[in-house]
Amino acid sequence: TFQFLPIAIGSAIGAGLGHLYATYGELRGQRWFARLKRNLAYVTGDDDPRRTRRRAYQLVRNSGRVTAEFPAIDATRHVHRLNTIGAHHLEKITGPVIIVSAHMANWETSAASLVLRGIPVTGIYIPPTNETVHRLAMESRNRLLAHAPGSRLIDASEDGIKKVLRAAWQRENLQIFVDEEKDGLIWGPPLGRKLPESGNRMMVPLLALKCGYQVLPIHVRRKKGAWLDLIIEEPMEIPQSGDRERDMKQLGDEIAALTERWVRECPEQWYWMPDLNLDKPFPKS
Repeated sequence: TFQFLPIAIGSAIGAGLGHLYATYGELRGQRWFARLKRNLAYVTGDDDPRRTRRRAYQLVRNSGRVTAEFPAIDATRHVHRLNTIGAHHLEKITGPVIIVSAHMANWETSAASLVLRGIPVTGIYIPPTNETVHRLAMESRNRLLAHAPGSRLIDASEDGIKKVLRAAWQRENLQIFVDEEKDGLIWGPPLGRKLPESGNRMMVPLLALKCGYQVLPIHVRRKKGAWLDLIIEEPMEIPQSGDRERDMKQLGDEIAALTERWVRECPEQWYWMPDLNLDKPFPKS
């Protein structure tokens, strides 16, 4: 149904449904809503319960918008829906590139900076457990990627590393979300936690150094309603000290700091905020 609605209307309906869901969570005293408020207060350093509650509702409304916008994701090709900031940084791309992204605002549009210019991108994702959500997401992603023939999606849940390495050796442009959810934990940004030297955050430096990739940070920020800013930052400098382990750690730390800046700038637009478990330790490597 949402596929056939104007994206602004579908997005508004999604926001309304999100508001109802937040209201239900608050009135029923559900654990996820309490954790969301606690996490927002922690990340923002703001102990005012009214502002924290307002941010919590904004976040859940944004999540509702994202869900409703999924079926019409290809409508983002209209420039009045997706405003690109920093497009001039694309001129600095001279070879295969890894797009580093996080689940901010409507993150599904973050690859649009390349695919809408006809540049193919291979997206790496872990399927959601809900089969309906997975099907809708795949349909929407494929419609967007169709703008750049050669684009494809890699299911990283099974033999993921092998598939990604194969794509890297084939010099495909990649998109990697460095704030992935795994084992009931959100693996970035640190937000005061000590992150393991593993996960997507460390896969990016490995591929950059081993396969000669440039690293291009791109994230999305919601302005108002269905209007989005797609923000392309300057390609990251790849350390070349000759000590690969040290270079990987340096680039991984820079990626962690980068994504933490994005989250702290717009905490109410980070999808994983309700799922962030600050007390659960990471598994030992």
